[in-house]
Amino acid sequence: FGLSCLAVWRLSNLVSKESIFDWVRRWSGAYWNSDAGEWAATGWLSELSTCPWCLSVWFSIPAAILVVDVDSPIPVYVVTWLAISSISCFISMLVQRFWYE
Repeated sequence: FGLSCLAVWRLSNLVSKESIFDWVRRWSGAYWNSDAGEWAATGWLSELSTCPWCLSVWFSIPAAILVVDVDSPIPVYVVTWLAISSISCFISMLVQRFWYE
């Protein structure tokens, strides 16, 4: 479970912030705002591609499927999905607070 939280955090930050995925953000309609020093969204798809919290919601779905036992009821999948996303967002907040400031 812990490794999947870290993996979702890393993947969501990789896609939303790292230069290797600039093409994804440009394709989605985002543009680099040099005054603000960050990517600016122009619609819902570009908002999704520039938001690590939004991406963690979607990336945590396959992570939850991999973590939960096959014969578990649906609510267990949903709770695990949301927990992985939440912990990923929490890690993102901690990194932003203590690494970049």
